[in-house]
Amino acid sequence: MTPHAAAVTALITEGVTVAACANTMRSQHLTAEDLIDGVHIVPAGVAELIRKQRAGWSYLKP
Repeated sequence: MTPHAAAVTALITEGVTVAACANTMRSQHLTAEDLIDGVHIVPAGVAELIRKQRAGWSYLKP
């Protein structure tokens, strides 16, 4: 389990949506069972970002 599991779980509990890219999961040999409860899978992370931006969301990179 990731050292960030507790922080991610807390964010999910607060209503934050956390998504995992199915393409990356496949390349890293991960399954849905490997994810923290509450994380959902999207087919492609880049496509999800594009859909969100077209819907008016903003992408911020630290």
